[in-house]
Amino acid sequence: MCTLSCYTLRYTPCHIDVTSLLTHIGKLKRRKSAGFDGITNEHILFGGLNLAVHICLFNALLSHAFVHDNFCRGIVVPLLKNKHSDSTSLDMYRGITLLPVISKIFESVLLELFDDFLKTDNLQF
Repeated sequence: MCTLSCYTLRYTPCHIDVTSLLTHIGKLKRRKSAGFDGITNEHILFGGLNLAVHICLFNALLSHAFVHDNFCRGIVVPLLKNKHSDSTSLDMYRGITLLPVISKIFESVLLELFDDFLKTDNLQF
């Protein structure tokens, strides 16, 4: 679990430690396509402890409330819904977005840190 210090009445920045980050990295699925940066999940999964220490740069992002523009960039790839149907019709395609692996890990960290503050409605689904 993350080391949390943001549940106090005063604002203190949240902190994620290396062991928690390694847990998030371990949850990545293998054999997924790379984002625009060309980094796949396997690069991060097999990067080891030294890479995880460098990825703890997330603490700086959390303390300064900053998200880099590249975390919001993605590649939209059209996928054919049914390969036995008419591939010339635009309605036969759905889009998926390929995101950078680092942004996926950062999102996973944010969801764990701020899960209690994020609300959803059952009518959304």
